[in-house]
Amino acid sequence: MTGTDNSSSELKAVTVYLDRDMQRKFRKASVDVDRSMSSILGDLVARWLDAYNKGETLTLQTGESDDTVELTTAQITQLRQTQELLHKTLSILDEHED
Repeated sequence: MTGTDNSSSELKAVTVYLDRDMQRKFRKASVDVDRSMSSILGDLVARWLDAYNKGETLTLQTGESDDTVELTTAQITQLRQTQELLHKTLSILDEHED
């Protein structure tokens, strides 16, 4: 599952609750990269399930707890690259709002 095929008749709707500001930024970023929010979330869930099925610990911290995160070096590198890209995207979005 890559989360990019929204034509499948096997898709199931899921409700996701996000902070309003996060949802707004996420929506704008998804438009900027020409991907649906569902596609992006599908990819994130697929990555999480892949790590889960491999027995790897992949915990996303919500800021409400002090969970320990155990990742492989490759995963840490990929997450850092993704984080940098997200920060750049959000900075660009913030600049366009001003």
